[in-house]
Amino acid sequence: MATMCMIASCGTTVIAAMLLHEAAQAQTEQQWDSCYEIGVPANSQPPELLISGCTAVIQSGIHSGDNLVAAFTNRGRGYRQTFQYELAFADFDQAIRLDSNYMPAYCHRGSLYWERGEFDRVRQDLDQIARLKRREAELSAEETLVGRNE
Repeated sequence: MATMCMIASCGTTVIAAMLLHEAAQAQTEQQWDSCYEIGVPANSQPPELLISGCTAVIQSGIHSGDNLVAAFTNRGRGYRQTFQYELAFADFDQAIRLDSNYMPAYCHRGSLYWERGEFDRVRQDLDQIARLKRREAELSAEETLVGRNE
C-alpha cells in the first residue's frame, strides 16, 4: 500500500510539473509575441507589455543575433514611452553594441537625443544612419549588377 501511494504521489508530481512547464512556456510565448509585436499593430500595445515581454526574451538566454538586437531596441522604445530615458539609452546602446549596422537602434537613440537637446549626438547617429543607407544602396546595386551578369 505504501508503495502504491508513493507511485501515485510521484505520478501527481510529474503531472503537476508538466502543467507548470506548459503554463510557463505559454507565458513565455506571449511575452515573445509582446516583445516582437506579433499579432498586434505596430506601436499599439502598452509600453509596459513591450518592456516585460522584451525583458523575458532578453533574460531567457534563448535568443541571439538579430532577435536579441530587436528585443533590446523594442524594450528601449518601451522605456522611452514610459519616460525612463536612461534605461532606454542603455538598451539602444546595447543593441548597437550587438549589431553596429542595426539602423532602428540609431533612429530611436537619435530621436531621444533630439528630445533632450543633445544635437551633436543626434548628428553622430544621423551620420551613421546615412553611412548604413549608402552601404545598403551600394550592396543593392552590386546585387543588381551580379544578377544581370549571370
